[in-house]
Amino acid sequence: MQKPKQQWLHMKNKILTLCLLVLVAAGGFFSIYLREKPPAVPQTEPAKIETQIPTSSQVEDLKIGILGESRSDGSEDLSFNQKILSELFQVLNERNISAIFFTGNLTLGWSKTQEAAKEKPQKKNLDLSKNLLRNDWTAKGFLYDPTIFRSQLKQFYTFVNSSFSYPIAFYPMMGDHEAIGLKATEIFEEELKVKSDNPSIDQISYSVSIGDAFFAVIPTNYYDTEKKEIIEHTITPDTLTWLKTVLNEAKAHHKYLFVMGHEPAFSTLSIFNKPFGLESHPEQRDAFWNILKEHGVLAYFSSHEHVYDRSNRDGVWQIISGGGGSPLNQGGENNHAFFHCLLLTIPQQEEGVPSVTVLDKEGNIRDSFELNQEKQPLHQFRIS
Repeated sequence: MQKPKQQWLHMKNKILTLCLLVLVAAGGFFSIYLREKPPAVPQTEPAKIETQIPTSSQVEDLKIGILGESRSDGSEDLSFNQKILSELFQVLNERNISAIFFTGNLTLGWSKTQEAAKEKPQKKNLDLSKNLLRNDWTAKGFLYDPTIFRSQLKQFYTFVNSSFSYPIAFYPMMGDHEAIGLKATEIFEEELKVKSDNPSIDQISYSVSIGDAFFAVIPTNYYDTEKKEIIEHTITPDTLTWLKTVLNEAKAHHKYLFVMGHEPAFSTLSIFNKPFGLESHPEQRDAFWNILKEHGVLAYFSSHEHVYDRSNRDGVWQIISGGGGSPLNQGGENNHAFFHCLLLTIPQQEEGVPSVTVLDKEGNIRDSFELNQEKQPLHQFRIS
C-alpha cells in the first residue's frame, strides 16, 4: 500500500510544478504584452500631436521693421547714409525682427557727371535738403547710369545682409530715386531679389504673407519708357485692379491686411508747404483709399516725406516713416523730424491687436499705438 501512495504524491507534485510553470510563463507573457502594447486611443476622438499644433501660449508675436528714405544727399561718395542706417538696423536687430519692409529711396539712384564730381561738396543746410527733394537732379549735374545704379543697389543689399546677426526677410519697394530710367525696374528686381506679381505693367507690385498678416506692396512712382520721364504721385488703374484682387483673396486667409507704398495718400505739407503725395490726382487717391476701407485694411505705410506722421481716416491708418537717413524736412533734428524706424508687432494669438512702436536711432520710444479699427472715436485725426 505504501508504494502506490508514494507514486501518487510524486505525480501530484509533478502536476503542481507543471501548473506553477504554466502560471509563471503566462504572467511573463502578459507583462511583456502590457509593456509593448500602445495605450488605447478612444475611437470617438482622434489623437492630437501637440508639436504640430502649438498652443497659443507657445506662439510668439511677429515683429517686423519698417523704414524708408536712407538715400544720401549727393554731397558724399556713398549713395546711402550708412551711419544712420547702421544705428537703426542695430535697434531693430536687438528686437529680433523677422522681416524688414523698406518703403523706397534706399539709395541716391542718381550719380554725378565728371564735371559735377570735380566740384567741392556743398555744405548741408536747409535749402540744400529742400532742393534735393525735387526731381531736378539732372540740373544739378547728376545723371542716371544703369551700371552705377546697379552698383548702388548691390552695395545696399550687401550692407543689409551684413547688419543682422541672423537671417531676415527683406522687402523693398521703388521710390522716386529708384524709378529713374530705362531698365531701372529690371535692375531693382535683380539686385534686391524681388519679383513683381503684376506682369501687365513695368512696375513692381507684390504681396507677402507673414503669419496672420498680409502685405500688398504697390508702386506710386514709375519710369514711363515712352515719354522717357519719371511719373510720380500716381497709382495706375492696373495697380488698383491688382490691389483689389489680392486683397479679396487675402481676406479669406489672413486676419490683418496692410498696404505698403512710397508716397503718402495724405501729405503733411512739410515739403514746400504744399501737398507732395498722391493728392496730385485726387480722384485716383480717393479710389485707392476706398479700396483700403472696403477691404478692411488696417494701415497704409509710406515714406517720401522725411518725417514721422500718423493719421486715421475712416478707420484706416496712414503712417509716414521717412527717417532712414535722408536729409530731414523742416530744418533737421532740431525740429519735429527725427531719424527713426517702426516696429510693427503682429499678435499670433486669438486675443491681441497689432501695434506700432516708433524708435529713434538711440532706441528710444517716440510713439506707440495700437492699430485697432474698433476704437477710433473720430472720423479722422493726425499726429505728427
